[in-house]
Amino acid sequence: MTNQKEKKITKAKKNVLKVSNILKKRLKKPKKKGRFWKYSKRIILLCIILGFIATGAFFVWVSSLKIPSVDTVRSIKISQATKIYDKTGEKLLYSVYGDEKRTVVPIDKISKYAVYGAVSVEDKDFFTHQGFKPSSFLMSVYENIKAGRIVRGGSTITQQVVKNVLLTNEKKIERKVKEIILAYKLEKIMSKDQILELYLNESPYGGTIYGIEEASLFYFDKHASDLTIAEAAYLSAMPQAPTTYSPYGKHKKALDARKNKILRLMNEQGYISNGEYKDALREDVQFVFKTNKSGILAPHFVMYVLSELEEMYGRDALQNDGLKVTTTLDYELQEKIQEHVLEGALKAEEEYGAENSSAVAIETKTGNILAMVGSRDYFDEKIDGKVNITTAKRQPGSSFKPIVYLSAFQKGYTPETILWDVETEFSARCNMDLTTQEARANRNCYRPRNFDNRFKGPMKMENALPESRNIPAVKTLYLVGLEDAISNAKLFGIKSLNRGSEHYGLNLVLGGGEVQLLNLTSAYGTFANEGVRVEPRAILEIKNVKGKEIYKPIVENKRVIDSKYVKNLNKMLSNNDLKKPTFGYYSDLYFTNRQVASKTGTTNNNKDSWTIGYDAGHVAVGVWVGNNDNRSAKRNPGKATYKIWRKSMEEALKLYPNEDFSEAPKLYGPNTKPSLRGISSGGQTILVDVKTGTLATDDTPEEFIKEIVIPEYHSILHWVDIKNPTGPIPEKKSDLYDNWEFNVKNWVLQNSAEVQQQIAQILAELQGVINANPDVSNQDIELSNSKKVRFKIKNPDDGDRYERDEKVVINIKDYGENEVDKYYIYFNGNLVGSSHDRDYEFLISDQSNIKKRSVIRVIGESEKGGKYTQEVTIKVKNARN
Repeated sequence: MTNQKEKKITKAKKNVLKVSNILKKRLKKPKKKGRFWKYSKRIILLCIILGFIATGAFFVWVSSLKIPSVDTVRSIKISQATKIYDKTGEKLLYSVYGDEKRTVVPIDKISKYAVYGAVSVEDKDFFTHQGFKPSSFLMSVYENIKAGRIVRGGSTITQQVVKNVLLTNEKKIERKVKEIILAYKLEKIMSKDQILELYLNESPYGGTIYGIEEASLFYFDKHASDLTIAEAAYLSAMPQAPTTYSPYGKHKKALDARKNKILRLMNEQGYISNGEYKDALREDVQFVFKTNKSGILAPHFVMYVLSELEEMYGRDALQNDGLKVTTTLDYELQEKIQEHVLEGALKAEEEYGAENSSAVAIETKTGNILAMVGSRDYFDEKIDGKVNITTAKRQPGSSFKPIVYLSAFQKGYTPETILWDVETEFSARCNMDLTTQEARANRNCYRPRNFDNRFKGPMKMENALPESRNIPAVKTLYLVGLEDAISNAKLFGIKSLNRGSEHYGLNLVLGGGEVQLLNLTSAYGTFANEGVRVEPRAILEIKNVKGKEIYKPIVENKRVIDSKYVKNLNKMLSNNDLKKPTFGYYSDLYFTNRQVASKTGTTNNNKDSWTIGYDAGHVAVGVWVGNNDNRSAKRNPGKATYKIWRKSMEEALKLYPNEDFSEAPKLYGPNTKPSLRGISSGGQTILVDVKTGTLATDDTPEEFIKEIVIPEYHSILHWVDIKNPTGPIPEKKSDLYDNWEFNVKNWVLQNSAEVQQQIAQILAELQGVINANPDVSNQDIELSNSKKVRFKIKNPDDGDRYERDEKVVINIKDYGENEVDKYYIYFNGNLVGSSHDRDYEFLISDQSNIKKRSVIRVIGESEKGGKYTQEVTIKVKNARN
């Protein structure tokens, strides 16, 4: 055993010695070639070590990157524009967006050719790769380095989605690494269709246009689902360089070439057949060139709606939440009224110096704003066209009067109430002894004029309003009271009269308070509804991006005045016979085959002209003409306003059936005061039995009773207490009593023949009653004294000549039985002044109606009874005929 062990050890030693000798030979000093090999091995070893270190560092770096969770893609909220539509929900008026105008649609609402076009040109292996293609990436790197610029993108569609949705556009390695990692992850949690849907809804197509749906609407005026092969190819060509490939720019040929390339790729990759390819190449694709600036229709209305939406949801929600807003606008009607406004405003500018106009139409039962034209042209900077005059505060002129007359009816006055249209001083600090010129120069006085500078004497309210007489209107406001009139105006929807009543004064009824055309037209809508108020509205419905209804306003009706008063107003404003004295019979306000109520208004110096009208319970239309900067027109533009209103009203009436206004009930009874029943001389009354000629009794049949009114000519203030018009005749008179009475007496003196005839007729009727009823003669009935009053105008004589600026000196000789106590001097029908003396003088140049042949009339009155009139005619140089 020991020998065997020793033999094995000896053998092992020999083997070790052999290995040692071999190693010694190899460790001999190498030649130069061996030395290079030695260093090369070391370098390779070092590189391997450094590679492992770099790789480890890279993975450490990657692990430290803050990579967003790919799960957030599912909850990403893509910004979408809020869409504002007309009442049909189909006609798009405007899209509200931030930096990106987009409408998101599901993949099944996108043309398959748009999908094929995107895949063929952007990522032909999209349906087979896992989010990232190394070969494509490396090839793009090689080609870009070779070209010295970016000539090819290496990102897949999935990577582009990641970049657009989860990452930024910064060009860093870090971002690229994140993009590749997230692309792999995204492919694990989303289907190819879902990724394509995100891609096509996020892609840029030029300017603020994002997403395939918005691009289809913008360029072709159709939905993405309706794109043809060629149209889809055009849109697929744009996202790579939207500005360069714009069809409206100077690179249209480049766009065409890229479109053709995409068609070829679609054909080569099997998405379209050879026939479809050839047809698409030949297809004549027409791009829509937007003629409407800013892509907005009915811009004033849209801006009105936007202000409401911002109040409800805030600006950010409008730009990003994709709301669908259906409005009340009738776009066809809007277009027609816009045409009439533009045409009429251009004519008004040329003929009257009024360069702008606006109009609004409201459905009265719902309050729906059917049309809103804020100016003749929203984009006309010369006239400041963006200002919406329908919501601007302007003075309404006489178009405010109906509200005041309605208030009077509520107080107990009637359409038959007599008001005297005579020159009247409405300030208690000023009296009628002042001439017209003196009163106008005195700030304490208020003496309004009629539009024609004439006076008509006693008038019924039902005539004064349609004829637009100013003095009866101011008297009506005084009778109603400023506070009550303003309160009523607010009930009717006038929201701008927020100052105290002392700020407006009696001039309020002539348009002294600023109102908005929209609100005043809406108030007239209340008249159309016979006293039922409906607030104007612009929005019918709002849906969120998922199509769920989130807002739908309810029409709220509120009765604000008894219908019997409004029915009487409607009768007054729709009766063409009542308007005839002012407007003529066949004016633009008259409709031959339909009942339409209307009222006009013009402010001082022709700054604002209005016409507002309505039919029986359907629609109200209001029109304004003037200058935005408040300049006066060269002359009254009323006819231009009537014309625009007439054409606009005709268009609106086509939408509704023809109906008549309700019959108006009487607002007075048999015992109502004569002055409230249309009797201008209205004093004491006697009821006579016409069958017997005696006084009527309680047993006298109604058909045999005749009322005889003892003539007493006074203003309404003599007969009514303004706090209780239907009550007894007031003992305490108003502060303005003397001022109102002054020219009533003058009118009686001026119209003596007519008055005397009336008195004689009544006297004859009374005589028979007195003979049959002796007791009647004991009643205190005062008739005009029949004694004579006589005088003569000594100077001037008939035919005397005067210069326009010359003074006229009047000298009178009195020779009647009763001495004249007071003289009233008139120049061409207008009262110049009064005097107790027989001498009076005035300047011709101070008068408002100077004629070449001017008439001076003097009326003398005696306190003992009787009056007399004398006239002379003088000739005035440089005066009108």
